[in-house]
Amino acid sequence: MVEPLPKARPRTVDPSETTPPLYVFGDVLEEVRFNGQWRPDRTAGGLLVGGHYRDEADGGAFVEAEGFVAGAHVGDVHEFTQYLRVQWKSATAALRYHFPEAEIVGWYLAMAEPGPPGQAALVLHNTFFNHPWQIGLWVAGDEPPRAVRPSGDGLTESPVGVVASR
Repeated sequence: MVEPLPKARPRTVDPSETTPPLYVFGDVLEEVRFNGQWRPDRTAGGLLVGGHYRDEADGGAFVEAEGFVAGAHVGDVHEFTQYLRVQWKSATAALRYHFPEAEIVGWYLAMAEPGPPGQAALVLHNTFFNHPWQIGLWVAGDEPPRAVRPSGDGLTESPVGVVASR
């Protein structure tokens, strides 16, 4: 496993009382949300790219998403999992081309309607994202974005830190 680099947690637009496990640049989140609402009958999904780090102050692990690749509009989470089974090689090639210094840090799913992630999101995560630091970004309707990670037989949700766009 690749060890996380030491780095201070980024400053967020809206400071939170909790420490987020995922930080996303504002323009990236805006694009993900737009993709999820662009076709209300579809779910937008893709791979988050960036880096994983260890906080210099408290030693806690966190992920910073600076972009995404392999975006697709699909019927549901299960269909996105099937899409990745076929498109994984091209997604990693897009990563190397567009973000040569980045790594796949997780996945995102965005949709027009609010709602929680379900068992299909857990299957997606466990199928492709087996590093303990990899994380999902769930953007449903106008609800605040949520960081999603496996916890036992289910998923746990946490706030996302939004970082000012560069």
